[in-house]
Amino acid sequence: MRLAPEVERDVAPPIHQAIKRIAARSNYATTLDGAGFNTMDAEFGHRLAEGHPSEWSPKMLYQAWRICKRYRGQLANEGIDFDALPAPPNPYDGVVTMVIDNSRMDDAGVAQLAPPRSSTADRRCVLVRDRAGIPLEFAIAFEYNPALVEAIKMLPRRAWNQVTKRWTVPASTDLLSELNDFLHNYGFHGDHDTVTFMQECLLSAREQREQAEAMAELSRAKVSEFDVPTMSKVDQYGRPQSLKPCQRAGIEYAVKAKRTFIGDQQGIGKTAEGIGTVEHLSAFPCLIVCKNRLKPNWARELAKWVPHRSVTVLGARPDLFASSSDFVIINYEALSKFKVFLHGRQWASVMVDESQKLKDPSAIRTTAVRKLVEAQDPEVRLLLTGTPIMNNPGEFVAQIVILGQMDAFGGSPKAYKRRYVNGMNLQALNDTLRKTCYIRRTKSEVMTELEPKLLAPVTLELTNREEYARAEDDVITWIERHAAEDAAFVRTLDGMSTLARQEATKEHAADAGRRAARAEALGRINALKYLAVKGKLEPAIEWIEDFLESGEKLVVFGERVEIQRAIADHFPGCARLAATTRDGARPTTNGELYAEMDRFQTDPDCRLIVCGIDVGGEGFTLTAASDVVLMEFGWTPTGIDQAGDRCHREGQTDSVTVWHLLAENTIDDWIMELIDRKRRVVVAATDGQEVEEVELLTEIMKRLVEKRRAGAAA
Repeated sequence: MRLAPEVERDVAPPIHQAIKRIAARSNYATTLDGAGFNTMDAEFGHRLAEGHPSEWSPKMLYQAWRICKRYRGQLANEGIDFDALPAPPNPYDGVVTMVIDNSRMDDAGVAQLAPPRSSTADRRCVLVRDRAGIPLEFAIAFEYNPALVEAIKMLPRRAWNQVTKRWTVPASTDLLSELNDFLHNYGFHGDHDTVTFMQECLLSAREQREQAEAMAELSRAKVSEFDVPTMSKVDQYGRPQSLKPCQRAGIEYAVKAKRTFIGDQQGIGKTAEGIGTVEHLSAFPCLIVCKNRLKPNWARELAKWVPHRSVTVLGARPDLFASSSDFVIINYEALSKFKVFLHGRQWASVMVDESQKLKDPSAIRTTAVRKLVEAQDPEVRLLLTGTPIMNNPGEFVAQIVILGQMDAFGGSPKAYKRRYVNGMNLQALNDTLRKTCYIRRTKSEVMTELEPKLLAPVTLELTNREEYARAEDDVITWIERHAAEDAAFVRTLDGMSTLARQEATKEHAADAGRRAARAEALGRINALKYLAVKGKLEPAIEWIEDFLESGEKLVVFGERVEIQRAIADHFPGCARLAATTRDGARPTTNGELYAEMDRFQTDPDCRLIVCGIDVGGEGFTLTAASDVVLMEFGWTPTGIDQAGDRCHREGQTDSVTVWHLLAENTIDDWIMELIDRKRRVVVAATDGQEVEEVELLTEIMKRLVEKRRAGAAA
């Protein structure tokens, strides 16, 4: 059987070159001595090297690739990276190739060796079961051969049984593929039970791989014909509605996965996807956990899509209807308060909105959700979030535990962190997530009519330049003083052993004084941020006035209550999604917040809305405007991106511009640059890319010192 043309053209040549490099060094040693093939591989290896890839069969190509894998160390010394070699199709996939014989088992459960019938007749592999018939391990027997011993030592989790004088490999499905290759390569025989067991397991593994690949493909699907007939075809106002093709694909994925993230970018419609999944699976009762101010939004969405279902929103007191409602909505803060009720009702599904709030495994809300799902083991668990991580891939861990999907990621949080944290293996993390429990599409992928957001920086002069400069100088002096202390500590490490240096460094970092110093550094940098926004407030208001003269609507986001109030008070007719009412005396209620949103969306005379990033950044639709202003910036890209997404979402017909108002010659510029770099870390795990992590506070402190030195040099 010849190779497929594309395989012969693209895959075989580099593998052939690698085989030739190994053959050139071969001295026919009987052990793996780092100099070419050993005796077991020499004859076949040289035949491969001397031939031409066009003469190879699929099995020969696959065995050549396996040989390269065994000698990857030598290839590295020759400048060839094995991982860069293309992997050929496995012709043995799902097929056991040992010779079946009819030898019997002795009393110890190990096969009696049959009389030799050929040069490999003494090589036997037998499945060992316990007295209940449960597969335990494979017993591998052969006459002593140094090269074969070296080869078997390359099998993962192999062990030598001193009692039976045989090698063993656990009967684990994740080890069967490599074991099958080894047995085939070296001509082993097995009884019918052994071969049948391996055949069934390998075929099952292949089916699972195919299903996983199908799930990964579905996790990126833009369209689907999947339908949920019981979802309403008209909204609560009697207007026609239907699921969009991308939402149908999202529901199809979640229905198949059952325990999954719904991680679509904001604006695609995760709420409808979550509701549709629960409705299609009839997974009632369903508990919905969300932020307190988003409870009305969930109630409105349920009334829109499944008006025939009963809904209870838990407030300050227990509700009698909560014991029988199809959907029960509760905020994070009330989980502990209603613990008895929550654990007393058997939930068929649990849906958590903004699940990135569960990133800290020790947080009260995370613990409450985890204990609930562990105690009740609901079949359906949905975590909805447009931003699954905010700082690094480690923030997935607690959420994966809540989903009950940790087996796919190493089996434990410790194993997960070893594999994926610190920016490592992000592509592998993304692949495993999509095959298991993660659907993610961006608006640019599924909403082709919605153009990407345009980011437009606007530099404003400071009105408090001298005050800011003095504060900046004080911060730099403080940083340099602590840097000198760190330099003195580094000098104390001279002459220490590696282990002693590591322990000393660990103790230094954990020192309470060091932690306090870092907290003080953050406070000083935040004080600089405040002076920057305070100094640009007056010119920012002027910029807003100029913009509003165009007749267009505008959304303004601020972080501090003082800044939000100053802008809103300057424009008395504006709408507000901020942390204060018009008199600034108390927080707004959910009803007031949604009334302000509706006023901005529907009233043509209401052309400005002032929002707090923490209040207006999630759960609200502000598509009446296509321009967003950011007055302040946090320490992560999440708040910034969510602010722009209030306008850049389903229902928007114009391109959206996000105006970044930056104070000239301040840390504003650095923060935006570094946040953009941090955004790439988020994208790395959610969209499967590699990136270098950045620590914002440390980087800003470094740049402040460099700024002073550059000024002194000038």
